[in-house]
Amino acid sequence: MGCELCGSTGVLSNSIIEGVILNVCDRCSKHGKVIAIPESFKDSKFKNSKRIFRGLSEIEHSLKRQYGNTIKNARTKLNLSQEELARKILIKESLLRGIENNKIEPSLALVKKLESFLSIRITEDINMDKPIKLEKKSGSFTIGDLVNGQKSND
Repeated sequence: MGCELCGSTGVLSNSIIEGVILNVCDRCSKHGKVIAIPESFKDSKFKNSKRIFRGLSEIEHSLKRQYGNTIKNARTKLNLSQEELARKILIKESLLRGIENNKIEPSLALVKKLESFLSIRITEDINMDKPIKLEKKSGSFTIGDLVNGQKSND
């Protein structure tokens, strides 16, 4: 089976690209977020992967869409400026500003620090063991069917 974007063969990994889980090559995985890497490729290149194993199920932690607003709201409820919060959690103010503006994705370690300090949750769990089930009404599936969850009647 080849890459679902470019068709190339080789090592493929699951990635979320524009909200859809696809099986793609290394080159195409750069267009999204890698969520599952083949067992044979868990080397130093992938040591910062956000995958966590709980028993037999594989969980991927993904940032919520408006993580920056959640952080900003929690910070303002504590009456802290960006400078004060950054100093308290030992990061640069410019990094915090980028995170609050959804322009910078924090590392998993920083996510845990922010969630703990602000008593918030900015991640959501994606269970990779459960396949996506789609109902096919007629014709063949398209990428749009995956996004919408069903075949449209156009």
